[in-house]
Amino acid sequence: MAARVVNIEPGDLSLPAVDEAVVALDRGGIVVLPTETVYGLCCLSGCKSAVERVYAAKHRGLDKPLPYLLPDRSNVDHMMDSIPGPALRLMDRFWPGPLTLVLGPGDGVAIRVPDHPFTRAVLNGVSGLAYATSVNLAGEPPATSIDQVDPSIRPLVDVMFDGGTSSLSRASAVVRVPDVGPARVLRVGSLDDEEIRRIGGYTVALVCTGNTCRSPMAAAVLEKMIRERGEADSGWRVLSAGVSAMPGAPMTPEAAAVLGHAGIEPGVHRAQPWTADLAREVDAVWALSSSHLTGVRELTPGFDGEVQLLDLDGTSVPDPIGYGQETYGRCLDVITGHLGRRLGSLEDGSSS
Repeated sequence: MAARVVNIEPGDLSLPAVDEAVVALDRGGIVVLPTETVYGLCCLSGCKSAVERVYAAKHRGLDKPLPYLLPDRSNVDHMMDSIPGPALRLMDRFWPGPLTLVLGPGDGVAIRVPDHPFTRAVLNGVSGLAYATSVNLAGEPPATSIDQVDPSIRPLVDVMFDGGTSSLSRASAVVRVPDVGPARVLRVGSLDDEEIRRIGGYTVALVCTGNTCRSPMAAAVLEKMIRERGEADSGWRVLSAGVSAMPGAPMTPEAAAVLGHAGIEPGVHRAQPWTADLAREVDAVWALSSSHLTGVRELTPGFDGEVQLLDLDGTSVPDPIGYGQETYGRCLDVITGHLGRRLGSLEDGSSS
């Protein structure tokens, strides 16, 4: 028997329609709800039988996790231990709206807050978190109206809520935000990709004492590594600072020389202190020594980003200041090794 269809007006928050959807979901049913992108096939994530019915209705492979549809971004705080800075900025800009974020380790968890008052009211009324996936057979176009719901799916649904044709009529953009690194667009949607990349960029600050040798060398090496990985325009931003820096001081001649010998153009560097204003631009600090780690925390106690030693093993990079070019060369080798391992840890997933 075909599912019951309930007609709703855009923005309709009438209690009977909302209550009917909430009751159906809380009883282990599956329902079709409108969103601004495409219609969603919804069930409660904690109801195993309903989840199995959604997979069966779509002919969806069990290896493909279902996305969460949330009533409000505050729900994310209860799902994640921490939320990366780029994800927070993307939420601020695009939620509620046509943006699905994939967060967390491994394959991550897909989440979205839809820009549809009726559906958010339903999601806010149910007893648990809800899954929602587009209403279509796997591999087929998603439904942007109730009329487009595949006939084979209709008998498997408890109730469908008809809110007319979706205002955007295009699936959401899907963006992966790792714990460390810039956001990556996995599926193009109705949002501007360049704006997503700009807002979802990731800024790393290399911090030492005076910002004239270790941290500018580390910043130059990291920028080179990012270019060599083909990610120069991917959203990475690198800067350096010092916990006791004299503003405007140049890089030491020895640091510039060893960078040049390594084939890295040092450019024009001017030292800058680590400050609260600078911290607002930064997602993560990679400190060159434990004293710099302490300095960052003391100078900016309210900093929300990650603060870590550059070396994954927790050792400090010795200060070459006052020594010759040979010592600077060894320092650069140590920094290069630490950066290589840190970027390698992002590739194998151990830091994301």
